[in-house]
Amino acid sequence: MRKKTNRRNELRETLGVSQLELAQLLSIHPGVIAMYEIGQRDLPTMAMLELSRWYNYVFKKLQESNTFPDQLVLKDEIKAFLEKEIQKKELQLHKSTSKLTSLEHKYKKALANLQLATYFDNEGKQQNSDEQQTARWLRLLAKDKIKISGPLQQLKYQLQIENLQNELIRLQELLSSYL
Repeated sequence: MRKKTNRRNELRETLGVSQLELAQLLSIHPGVIAMYEIGQRDLPTMAMLELSRWYNYVFKKLQESNTFPDQLVLKDEIKAFLEKEIQKKELQLHKSTSKLTSLEHKYKKALANLQLATYFDNEGKQQNSDEQQTARWLRLLAKDKIKISGPLQQLKYQLQIENLQNELIRLQELLSSYL
């Protein structure tokens, strides 16, 4: 009896309706559908004929293709969504690339500051206390700049750029499948 119950349930599920919805479509009481599906009752003959016709039609159409009337509209919506996502990722990529370039430039400046402080330490042995203080300040400033714009920060942006590039490639592939 279990196989028959599954088959009866499958008819309704193939149509994509609940027991209540099927009962409304067939103009019968929902209890009749429930009892039919568990094998305790048969459907009225006219209801069974209608159910069979609907099932055969829907099953045939589903086998022919997975298209439906609104699929073209959905396809356009998917294309628009993908195009918007590509634009967002391109903007993020541009911002991240600009930030990385800025970090690299600031890092080079910080290294130059550090070299200048080293020069003052090594070459300016006869400096007065103001010059020594300036050299210490320059060294601290350079170290702070290196922390903010150094290799670790640059690596974070390099990885972000790489991820964005990969996401863009994937989005463009998806978009090309909808063109």
